[in-house]
Amino acid sequence: MSSPSRWWVAVAIPTVPIALGAVVAQVGTHVVEVDPGALAVFLLFTLWPGYGLSPLLLGGLYKDASAVADADFDWSPSPVRWLGLGLLSVLGVVVGLFAAPALVGIAYLTRRHQRVA
Repeated sequence: MSSPSRWWVAVAIPTVPIALGAVVAQVGTHVVEVDPGALAVFLLFTLWPGYGLSPLLLGGLYKDASAVADADFDWSPSPVRWLGLGLLSVLGVVVGLFAAPALVGIAYLTRRHQRVA
């Protein structure tokens, strides 16, 4: 059966730069010594667009979960629950949970792939 929605792309677009920025930040600060200025510039160009696209992540989670729930699949995700998780993850950035939106996006896309694709 084909995918009921292409809204999963809206989940992936902000997830990729946030995840990439989080990994580079961890590696750059804990594994290898990277010039802090270079790291800051890299993170500015990866994390800022990812967080700027947070509304796309939230909309994508809701729209795709709604489409998958309405389709004939074994998995019926709750659009409100995924939207709530997405909103909490975006708000988590304020308290320092910078990778939270990427984790929610990865969790949704992984579960979707396992159950739908």
